[in-house]
Amino acid sequence: MKLHLSLLFGLSLLAAGHLQAEQQAELPAEQQRLNVLMIIVDDLAPVISPYGGPVVTPALDQLAARGVRFTHNYANVPVCGASRASMLSGLAPDATRFLSYDSRLDQDVENAVSLPAYFQQHGWHTQANGKVFDVLADSAEGWTEPVWSPDDQWHGKVPDGRGEHLQSAYIEPFSGRRAPYFERLEVADTDYPDGQVAVKSVADLHRLAGGDTPFFLAVGFRKPHLPFNAPERYWRADGSEADLLPDSWYRPATGITDYALHRSPELRAQYDALPLLGDPSDAVAVEIVNAYHAAVRYADAQVAQVLSGLAASGAAENTLVVLMGDHGFLLGEQRMWTKHALFEPALRTPLIITHPGIAGGHEVRAVTDLLDVFPTLVDLTDLPLPDHLDGTSLRPLLEQPTLTERQDKPVSVSRWMNGESVRNQQFRYTRWFDESGQTLDAMLFDLSADPNEQTNLVNQPQYASVISELETYLNQQRSDSFWSEQLEEQYSRWLLAASVVGSAMLVVMLYPLPLVVGLLLLLAVGAYLLFRRRKRQS
Repeated sequence: MKLHLSLLFGLSLLAAGHLQAEQQAELPAEQQRLNVLMIIVDDLAPVISPYGGPVVTPALDQLAARGVRFTHNYANVPVCGASRASMLSGLAPDATRFLSYDSRLDQDVENAVSLPAYFQQHGWHTQANGKVFDVLADSAEGWTEPVWSPDDQWHGKVPDGRGEHLQSAYIEPFSGRRAPYFERLEVADTDYPDGQVAVKSVADLHRLAGGDTPFFLAVGFRKPHLPFNAPERYWRADGSEADLLPDSWYRPATGITDYALHRSPELRAQYDALPLLGDPSDAVAVEIVNAYHAAVRYADAQVAQVLSGLAASGAAENTLVVLMGDHGFLLGEQRMWTKHALFEPALRTPLIITHPGIAGGHEVRAVTDLLDVFPTLVDLTDLPLPDHLDGTSLRPLLEQPTLTERQDKPVSVSRWMNGESVRNQQFRYTRWFDESGQTLDAMLFDLSADPNEQTNLVNQPQYASVISELETYLNQQRSDSFWSEQLEEQYSRWLLAASVVGSAMLVVMLYPLPLVVGLLLLLAVGAYLLFRRRKRQS
């Protein structure tokens, strides 16, 4: 009921929004300040139709037609909390900050000025709905209004004994019970949180469009993050197994280190999609991909609601829109799932920007990353660039999208655990190091010839000069030591989770009673056999 009232309240301000837009249009150009609408879609891989992917996404198609899409855009760390804290601060991750899913900017970097805080300081009304920072309370002083999120309604709809909260595995990871990895029901969009975020955001757009100050509205949708919950109408078959599963599912990369791989603990230990040991069948793998695709379609429908609300508010002609994922998503590549890796699919994520004064429908193939979002939005709204930013503005690429390389920032650098990866226009080079900075192992892929990262070239002599050049970029980008005690502790836990011992511990954690009973039975049988043997001997 509150949401419906909120929507009605917002719609009641529609006329005021149109009037405000007309008044803005009468102002001299130098007095008109652009609004900013930022949309973050959790775990969004470039499987969407504007990027040539198999999932038809009408809202994102529409946005891409009006704006510029960056096809080689990357996260700087492949996990949500750290990626968002990095992007919203404009600061690159290093060995002491932005390390895990629950990273907080206000804890990792003292006195950091977040992106919304910077706009607030310059007169913008800043507001957030849904998941923007991973921790909703992070850097709260940067928002003019408290962050709104329907976190008390994370549950699924089926009371079938699977647990009261379908998303408990997200809220309490590794709690000892695997939760269902999807839900598929005939329900309304607003029966799940993202639908409520969309309704609230539409109402806020109408209200903010009628104000006398520019607004910065951030909207964060949680899908397609696990669990892949989406109403029934967003589910459909996407084609054959060969069409859905990547080449590296059937032929994983050769000559790569164990440092590069993981056992998909988020999907295997927190959710029930994968067997505890081993890989799923091809048919099960296809079901997982289909579930992810359904969640993407659901997210696209919520984006459509927000974009329609912006158009109806009367503020669209004076609003800059930026849409992005927070990192990529592995859908069977290298027989892995989710993120937490330094392969291309775990890092590559969509970025689409529209600007009222810049022609749309263009594609940029130059390498970019999420660190560039902060300086780009500041530049496009004609604010002075802060000194602390590690990214650079994408305005030159927006105005000249045919550029294939950036002179000011020709590479993107990402970190995860004790590894770092650099991507230029052709190659991805990744290395893992020890406490002294010595290389433990490395990978090099020629992505122009090997887009699926199936052949590691790192030991081939003809690529020595390429590796030297890319290592130079890594050394230039690094602002601190290779290692930290905090990182070492996290990395040890990560290695344990990926090991055989970790698998055994997982089985014990999830099925303690059957294992204890089984062990007692084995002990009983052993004792009985020993008793029989001694009796025969006597």
